[in-house]
Amino acid sequence: MDFFRRLLVVGTTLIIGVYSQYNGQSNNYYNNQGYKSQQYQASGSCPLPNGTFPTDTCDGYIQCRNGVPEEKLCPDGLLFNAEAGHQVFPCQYPIDVDCTGREATQPAQATDECPHQFGYYKVGDDRNCGQFKNCVDGRGFIFDCPEGLAWNGDTYRCDWPDQVSDCDAEAYLGFTCPPDARQFGFGAEEYRYFRSPNDCQRYFICIDTKPRLYNCGEGKAFNDITSSCDDAENVTGCGLSPYENERLSKLAKSSNQNAYNKFNSAF
Repeated sequence: MDFFRRLLVVGTTLIIGVYSQYNGQSNNYYNNQGYKSQQYQASGSCPLPNGTFPTDTCDGYIQCRNGVPEEKLCPDGLLFNAEAGHQVFPCQYPIDVDCTGREATQPAQATDECPHQFGYYKVGDDRNCGQFKNCVDGRGFIFDCPEGLAWNGDTYRCDWPDQVSDCDAEAYLGFTCPPDARQFGFGAEEYRYFRSPNDCQRYFICIDTKPRLYNCGEGKAFNDITSSCDDAENVTGCGLSPYENERLSKLAKSSNQNAYNKFNSAF
């Protein structure tokens, strides 16, 4: 629930921030950064009376209104998308923009939290790939990918770790695929399933020697015999979750200590 609440806050902040930039309410922000909006009256500056058109930089554009051009800059971290429709804010994330022939951009306006004012960025190294940061007006909001997935900076989404170029799937998931990760029968080769050595509820499938983590869900356990999720009580050694085992262990120790104290007090 916290994830969706934070996502809503970030999304709302982004929409408000970007909308204000688009409507010229934040021109002072760019002037303070050394970027001045200029009015152009030169003949031919506007290909059409109204619309947005690219410049020689990837984050700059010309906005024409009734034939009057105005040079603008996208918020730092966003780029001008010449393919955006008329009803869409033209500054978008780099993944959606082709900058061929106009690669130059404004200097980064980094903060202590973010490399740019806006954007999505990986958090952690190749062994800790499950978090990403959404930067809005220089503030960084950190999110966790769903269990077993890693942040893919090439696609801006959480993906299988083996599909993420800068993620060490085995180190991240804590499981190394054995050399015989596939089994062969009379038909096509099939993938083998491996129960997690640390948790009955979870198991792995190896794809091209790299693991992918799956979860059977609460009260379930992976059954090696049937290669499927089953009720935990049907799987040897998996009847109780680690939490329940710890709780019962503490309860047993407490009960034993009470019995010992009562025994000593009788003498």
